[in-house]
Amino acid sequence: MSGSGVAENAARCSDDAHRAVGRRPAAGPCWSRNGACSPVIRAVGRGLDDNVVVGSRLVGIATPAAPGSVRLDTGAPRAHPGVVAAPAPLDIPARLRAAGCVFAEDEAAVLWASAQDAEHLESLLTRRLTGEPLEQVVGWAEFSGLRIRVGPGVFVPRRRTEWLVVQALAGLRETPGRPAVLDLCCGSGAVSAALAAASGSRPIEMVAVDCDPTAVACATHNAPTATVLVGDLYAPLPVAWRGRFDIITANAPYVPTDELVDLPSEARLHEPPTALDGGRDGLDVQRRIVAGALEWLAPSGRLLIETGRHQADRTAGLFRAAGLTATVSTDDEIAATVVIGSRPPAPAPARDHRP
Repeated sequence: MSGSGVAENAARCSDDAHRAVGRRPAAGPCWSRNGACSPVIRAVGRGLDDNVVVGSRLVGIATPAAPGSVRLDTGAPRAHPGVVAAPAPLDIPARLRAAGCVFAEDEAAVLWASAQDAEHLESLLTRRLTGEPLEQVVGWAEFSGLRIRVGPGVFVPRRRTEWLVVQALAGLRETPGRPAVLDLCCGSGAVSAALAAASGSRPIEMVAVDCDPTAVACATHNAPTATVLVGDLYAPLPVAWRGRFDIITANAPYVPTDELVDLPSEARLHEPPTALDGGRDGLDVQRRIVAGALEWLAPSGRLLIETGRHQADRTAGLFRAAGLTATVSTDDEIAATVVIGSRPPAPAPARDHRP
């Protein structure tokens, strides 16, 4: 990925530039990633990384869910019907469109539904017009059917990371008893919240870690059943937890440092650099995660790391060099790539062959 050049970077923006999924298609600060919707607008239908144009009216309204999160009706068949929001005043879509918003009507509906009064609406609109991500403006993003709280300066969860959740759930189904899960670089806690919600009545022991206290505050709200810690990767974990985790997930930063300048301004200016910058080749944080995994994984435990498609072979190589198996799993529809590795099972006790 490193040194790929502007042309290749532009070509892969929709599937490999970490957490930022496209270039601005129109003038002004309010563009849509890859010509598709943000996670908020995706509550209307399909969106982020989809390249699917949604309709012009908001149909996603919060419906009750687990504590700390809210499920959304996204327009797809669900147990709870959606409610159509009132249309926004006509001048709001026009102002958004003039600023370059691709989905101006949808964004206007979200802002309108989020505003407490006219003055608040104008405040939200002004923030959006200056280029602040819509999710941070309204305070939430849709992820795996959940409404995830995000705030200014917090990394906005992307749809592609739902594939990390899918693969982690597959591992959990094969884990007996009460599994222990560690979510590194947890950000807003979207992955932790999604895993807890999808596990239903089955108890899981969830631990989430991030180095950003602001993100940790969001994660504590979004994943109230998890133990959420502030710190650098494994550093805040008690020594007694070594060898404890059946699943370790990580959506670590993987944009090469010299390619940060090519990221969309919404990510570059409004999300923390620690959530984006993966070092010279984009793999610096991944190396540290993989290097420490064997110490914290239970026998036969699994490590899952989201990565860029063009980085997948190198990420898998890190797994193998550390003594883990490595399998690359992709979902072309949402441009997602996850490398999955397992710790070898504990050796069977030696048999005594003495007569």
